[in-house]
Amino acid sequence: EQRARCEEARALKEQGNAVYRQGDLVRAARLYEQGVFKFADWYGDEFASEEERALVNESKLPLHLNLAVCSFRLGNHAHAAAHASQVIQHEPHNAKALYMRGASRTALGDIDGALADLELAGELAPTD
Repeated sequence: EQRARCEEARALKEQGNAVYRQGDLVRAARLYEQGVFKFADWYGDEFASEEERALVNESKLPLHLNLAVCSFRLGNHAHAAAHASQVIQHEPHNAKALYMRGASRTALGDIDGALADLELAGELAPTD
């Protein structure tokens, strides 16, 4: 069952990537969000095997990160921070997610939180 959801989510991500490249951030965000929603009733963090959890996160986390980028560029910084946090919850050293959350926190006025995220992102990916 999860493999089918993952394939559907990957297809939505690819569609989102295509419209993102065309500059349609709203439509891209909708597609990424539809991909995230494929897992809305999945309680794998509590009950799934490591293999199943890895399979789902491989599909779900890039959608969250892409959604964070779209949300940030559309000015919805709280939404961007929330989606970046979803990635960080599972991948605490994801430099892109840390950067995105840090940038979002800056826009929201959370300077201390932003500084912590951006410093760690800089340590993890100093050339990015």
